[in-house]
Amino acid sequence: MNEPKTEEPAKVAAALDPEGIAKALFSEGESKAKKDAREALRKLSGTWETLPVRLRSAIRSDIGRLLRDGKTVTDVVAAGYSNVTADRALRDLGRRG
Repeated sequence: MNEPKTEEPAKVAAALDPEGIAKALFSEGESKAKKDAREALRKLSGTWETLPVRLRSAIRSDIGRLLRDGKTVTDVVAAGYSNVTADRALRDLGRRG
């Protein structure tokens, strides 16, 4: 049996338009584009170090904004982030061990 091929993380990141995702995450307020961007990041959850610097910055900015608005880590995950992405961003923000 042939197993389905999985795309390499870098190829997945390129296909997902990291600049467009970053732009949506940096935007103010909540929108469908921002929710879609968060959901798209779930495909990249295991590849934090390979994400473009601007995209990681956008993720940290968005998660930081959610936390400043009184959201919990559970709310951040419910907003569309994977547990892995949320944990990595929170660690970078100095909010997790």
